[in-house]
Parts: sequence; C-alpha cells; structure tokens
Amino acid sequence: MSSNAIPSEILEALNKPFGFALLIKGMAGTGKTTFALEILKRAKNPIYISTRVSPEFLYEQFPWVKEFLPPSNIYDATQTFFPAMPGAQAKRFQVFKYNNVPNFIEIIFEHFQGEEEPTIVIDSWDAVIGYKYPETVQEERFSNLITELVRKTNIKLILVAENPETSFLDYIVDGLVINRDIRIKNRRVRVVEIVKLRSIRINQPYYTYTLESGRFKAFPRYQFQFSSILIRPEPIPDPHKEFVSTGIPDLDNFFGGGYKKGSFNLMEVAHGVGDGFLNFIIPLFVNFLILGRGIVSILPEGYSTSRFSSILENFIDKNQYLQQLISFDRLSEDYKPEKTPFIQPLNSKAGSTFKNIWNKAALLKEKGYNQLLYYFSIDKLENMYEENEILKELSDHIAYFRGTEDITVASIREGQPSIEKISHMTDIHWKMRLLNKALAIYSIQPESEFQMVTNDTSKGYVTLKLTPLV
Repeated sequence: MSSNAIPSEILEALNKPFGFALLIKGMAGTGKTTFALEILKRAKNPIYISTRVSPEFLYEQFPWVKEFLPPSNIYDATQTFFPAMPGAQAKRFQVFKYNNVPNFIEIIFEHFQGEEEPTIVIDSWDAVIGYKYPETVQEERFSNLITELVRKTNIKLILVAENPETSFLDYIVDGLVINRDIRIKNRRVRVVEIVKLRSIRINQPYYTYTLESGRFKAFPRYQFQFSSILIRPEPIPDPHKEFVSTGIPDLDNFFGGGYKKGSFNLMEVAHGVGDGFLNFIIPLFVNFLILGRGIVSILPEGYSTSRFSSILENFIDKNQYLQQLISFDRLSEDYKPEKTPFIQPLNSKAGSTFKNIWNKAALLKEKGYNQLLYYFSIDKLENMYEENEILKELSDHIAYFRGTEDITVASIREGQPSIEKISHMTDIHWKMRLLNKALAIYSIQPESEFQMVTNDTSKGYVTLKLTPLV
C-alpha cells in the first residue's frame, strides 16, 4: 500500500505483518465507504463484503473500483430475498448466507483462512449485528469473536460502522477512525480523526479530507517546497482577454479566469502559513516576467529585494528581469543607486513613495512594458506609515488604475489593523490558512468554499494544485 491519499499512520498499521482490525465510524454522508474502498485499492488481495446494499450498486456508485475489485472479490451478504433485476450483474458476485452473527464469523474464517494477505471490508458491521440478533446475547461476545478472527488468520479487517456512538467494539479493535463533517466560517470541512492505532505512533491525529469526484483524499501537513529547478516553466497565457493569469492554472480557474485587468486583489496570510505564500507570489512574478511585462513591488517584511531576486534567477535570466523589475525597499545610508538601479528607496512619507512608484512605472511603460503588475506588502507599509496615509494612497492608486491593463496585488497578514478597510476596496479578497496542518485557500470576496493546496513537481518545477473540499 502506498499513497498520500490515505493518512500515513493508517497505511503503516495495515502494512504490519500481522492481523489488524480497523473500525471506520461516522455520520451518514461522511464518506466511510469511500474511505474503505481507497484502502482496498492499495491492498494486495482486496475483498469487499456488502451487508447493506446489493453489490451491483457498488459498481454504479463507485465505477473506479472496477480497476482493482473484480466481481469474484465482492460478496453479497445482504440476506435479501428479492430476485436480481433483469440485466443486473448480481449472479457474478458470490453470496454469503448466514443464520446469525457467530455463523457469519465462522463463514468468513473458513472462506478466507487460506487466502494470501487478504484485506477485507465489511460494510457495514451494524447490519451484521442487527440481523437475527438475539436480545439475550451481548454485542461484546460478537465483537470479541471478530477480533479473535483477525489475530488467528492475520487478516486485515476494515469494519464500517453506521452508528457513530461509542460501542464496546471501539475498545477492542486495533484501530479506530472517525469521519466528521464540520463547519468553519460557514464552510464545509471534512476531518478524519485517528482515535487509536495499536502499536503505531500517531503523529497527526486529525487530517482534512475531501470526497471530490467520489474519491477519498486526505491532506498531509503542508511543507513549503522550493526544489531545485530541472526545467524552467513555460509561460501561461492569459485565460481571457479581460483577465491576467496568476501563473497557476488552477488558481486562474478558481478566480473565474485569473486577475481581472484594472483590478485590486488582496491576499491574506493566516498565522502558521510561513513561507507558503511564496508559492503563490513566485509564479505570478515569473509568469509576468516571462511574458515580457513589468513589475513594481514592495516586498514583505523579512524578504529583501536581493534575496527575492536570487529566487527569480532560478526561473528567468537575471539580465531580463533586471530590465523589467523595480522594487522599493528600506535602504542603508551607503546605498548607491547606480549599482542596483532596480532597487528604489522607500521614502519617509507614503505620498512620496507612491509618487515615486508611479514615476518608475511610467519609465517601464516607456521601455515598452505596457502591462504592469503592482505588488504591495501591507505589513511593510504599516511598519513605515500611518494607517490613514496607506488607505489614502491605496485608494488613489486603485481609482487611477481602474480600467487599465495593469493589475494590483497586495498581501496582508492576518490581524493587521487595516485589513477590514482595505478589504472593502478589493475585487478579490482571498485567504490562505492551515486546516489540520494542511494548506487551504478560500475567497472572502466573493465568497467561496475551501480549496486544498498541494505541490506538483511532475513538470520539473513546483506548481500548485487546488482540490475542492467537498
């Protein structure tokens, strides 16, 4: 078994050379069956036993399981007395008939004890317990029988439970996970909680997951990745004549076409994201430069122009970006503009700085760079100027560049004083934050659901993939 779609701790537990019983619980609609099937996809010998619905519906609801789960590995234990519908595939599935729960366990033991490394899903265990269940016999007896079966046969057993309430079975299985569907800021978040895994260290007890396209995918801890560049990225053209690409195709789609020309766009960065925001800024800068456009920027605190330009050299020739980029920064008294003309000083007054920004932008236009990106870091501006000064200059800037070919992108840290007032000026206000250590983004203006962020290095450089959290 191997895939980051499944929490690594669960894969580790199921790869142990001994029997293991895993219980998956959760409310209806939380993807318990989808989760169990994703585990089966990675098993050497997958077996699915349906106790709730006719197995032919498994192929209808989850057509992707046909790749790894043939009819001979699907067992019908629904105990239904209705004949198969005309044209149904039910006859290809094996049928389990049992009289009671001990008989059900006995059949499993006899049928699979000779199988090589079987991983068996029983979906659901509640249906087994509920069938011809004598009131005088306790559930504990059957739960003990099923775990004893696992230990004697070295079977990997996945039990799907429809009842999310605590039961005796929770205490005796080797592993327990609970699927939850919660709301954060009125947006859906799916969380799988790893309650216990016997003999396995749980480094991350909570994972965010999605059921996009009918598949279960958990998202591990996000790590900012700036890998060595094997090949330089190809330019990404603007998706539409009215929009400018963000440099990330999935982000263009999320914004309905990218950043609209003449727009003001605010990127908010929550606590804990760290350098993760660079994976959104770097592609934007690089794509603008590759397409032969100009950039005027005020970089975030902690990122000097010289440090940032050294990052850009991995993607684009230095002689090229020196002609297209002008960056405003705090400069020491011994600064010599003739040595680094692409670096300009931040003045003591916000008005003077923005006047200088517009003058330098005009010079870039004279050079033939007719479309510009203005990037402003609000945290650096707030450390330099009064809030009212910043708001006035930004307001004037936004009003002046409405209707032009240029775009403005500003980044702001969560909790900064001016965030609410600036947000009211935006065309797009979006935010990145961590959900159970995984990186997510969502749009505040206009409102959207969460999108989970992962790195993709398949093309030889890092780009980002967005997956809807559904």
